[in-house]
Amino acid sequence: DWTLQDEYNYFNRLIGNSDIEMLVLQIYDKQDWVTVGASQDTMQTRFSYEIEIDYTLRKEIYRGQSIFKIVHSSQSLWYIFYWEDLKLGSDVADSTWSTLKANYR
Repeated sequence: DWTLQDEYNYFNRLIGNSDIEMLVLQIYDKQDWVTVGASQDTMQTRFSYEIEIDYTLRKEIYRGQSIFKIVHSSQSLWYIFYWEDLKLGSDVADSTWSTLKANYR
């Protein structure tokens, strides 16, 4: 039940946190967008990511792989309607992007 308002809240709270000294997002192993089914209006991609956040007194690392599915609306806009966030097997990572977003919701 993640809403657009939740997305705004997460992003604004994250970038507004004065304890964050540095935030780095790296995206790698990105696959090309492919159509889902017979329609050209639904597409999917997959990518891996690492987010490092250096706070004043600690560091957190979020690592995983995401699958995005988007749909083309009648207003000629693309909307994410599906996001799967998978944890990669790593003892180094604190958790995934979903956990980061939930922490700042």
